[in-house]
Amino acid sequence: MELAGAIQNRAIALSDLGRLDEAILAIQEAVDIRTTQAERDFAGYAEYLASALNAQGILLEDSDNVPEALLSRQKATATYRRLLALNRRHLHIQLLADSLISLSETHRTLGDAPAAVATAAEAVSLWHELHESDPTRYALRHANALVGLAIVDDAGWQEHVLAALPIYRSCSPQLDPHSDGLYAASLEAIADEDRRNARWHKALEALDEIEPVTLRLLAHDPASHIAQRLTNLRHKQLVLTRMGEVEEAARVDELFAAEATKHARTIRLIAARSFHQREGHLDVPASHQEPFGQLKYQLGAWIASIRGGRETLHPKDAERLDGLGMTW
Repeated sequence: MELAGAIQNRAIALSDLGRLDEAILAIQEAVDIRTTQAERDFAGYAEYLASALNAQGILLEDSDNVPEALLSRQKATATYRRLLALNRRHLHIQLLADSLISLSETHRTLGDAPAAVATAAEAVSLWHELHESDPTRYALRHANALVGLAIVDDAGWQEHVLAALPIYRSCSPQLDPHSDGLYAASLEAIADEDRRNARWHKALEALDEIEPVTLRLLAHDPASHIAQRLTNLRHKQLVLTRMGEVEEAARVDELFAAEATKHARTIRLIAARSFHQREGHLDVPASHQEPFGQLKYQLGAWIASIRGGRETLHPKDAERLDGLGMTW
């Protein structure tokens, strides 16, 4: 491996070890080498330079130096843009689109909404171009970019989500977990909007469509998606009740209870970790309800019920609570 590549890998390794200051110095050295190489042979080293600049952006963001991270990402994007002007290959379009998405996220972090929307919109146009050239290969990336644009564009979010949904439907059920998550989030946004405007049948359609998606996500990673599953079931029950579908609402309520019972251990520990992360301890007031998705969990009552009863818990659960500083 050549010197600049080795230094860049070392910077990443240092970051993984928590030695961020050293990592930032190392990645600057790699960027300097790649800049010199690209000045001699831009076509041969442009991708390497942009990769080092994006890595620098990540490390600077990790150190909370977001303004400097923005400069690194802008340089990376400009490098990819110049490379694309020299040779409009599919790979170069992808690299520029991905760099624009990262740049949009940095603009968003800095509170620059217009710049975030503009860069995300440019990324969408590039993925749209690729999607048209190869519908099978690039469909999901196009849909994901549309949802990314919806996240930063408060005024036009619904238009972007509605454009993404048919693409997700055409690919389902072969979606990857990341795309499934964005698909579900898009449907949730539409369902929430329909509920707020009392469009109960439309809301129910979206909630019905969410169900197989959240079940796939739940099977992949229960801890990350049980809150989403329970929230969707509760919303579905409320919509059915509004529609006068009493028996169906009762069936969904039973399903909600069954899912909550099935995943009770996971839910409790997630709630405990959430409280501890925010408060730094587990001295939970008995009446406290911890936010769990769009629901609330009676964390205070559970903590009060297990004090003095460590042996009644699953050993692994007790160990995890010990790690959070639980006072028995």
